[in-house]
Amino acid sequence: MNTSKVCPGCHGETFETFKRRTNPKPWKIDEISVHGLLRCQSEVCQQSCGHPSRLWNRDGVATLNQKSIVESMTASDGRPNKFQRTLPE
Repeated sequence: MNTSKVCPGCHGETFETFKRRTNPKPWKIDEISVHGLLRCQSEVCQQSCGHPSRLWNRDGVATLNQKSIVESMTASDGRPNKFQRTLPE
């Protein structure tokens, strides 16, 4: 799994891009989504922050998840299952 797709707070895949902005190239499309800002919609994150959704920076999410991978591998537990790719049969 991609490290920027798993929430470091609840460990779920509940992210969505939600914010839109004016495209700097309006001749292509009027609006585009803001790729670097994610919203986690899990109940765990909602309860921990006290808001309807928790906002994350995509680069920060990837960094926190990479840290948890390194910590797990350092403890000889291997790569966490949520970050392992499944092989096609």
